[in-house]
Amino acid sequence: MLASPLIATVVWRLAPQFGRVVATLSMLPWVTYNYARPLIGPSNIAVVSREEQYFVFRPELQSQFVAAASQLAERDCQQIGLQAVHDQWEYALWALLRGREAGRPVRIEHIGVANSSAAFARSDFTPCAVVSLVDPAVNVSDASGR
Repeated sequence: MLASPLIATVVWRLAPQFGRVVATLSMLPWVTYNYARPLIGPSNIAVVSREEQYFVFRPELQSQFVAAASQLAERDCQQIGLQAVHDQWEYALWALLRGREAGRPVRIEHIGVANSSAAFARSDFTPCAVVSLVDPAVNVSDASGR
């Protein structure tokens, strides 16, 4: 095991084509049978929707994020305030809203920031709705707090 890097370097220098073939073959199991997005099998990326793939590791959040994105689309809200703590997962919201924007871009900005990055807040941003990821549930409210 410890000699693997040395062996790989020697093989790569002596026979670069062979090294490329070995490298390609050695990665195939991880690419084709990847747990999150496998290329083959009953839950491969051609069968599972993109939306479901966002939630492979957090399936309990899917219905909440989808509902929030639907509410924002129904309101035709283009400027969305986002309340989150340091490690809240927000990517799915961005991805779901991008799919529902109907030709008009959605702008999402963090609000209520209480650290040094608060200095970068833009004064031209007025959200029409606020999405809170602080609670265990994803909540959408008017910018006024309702």
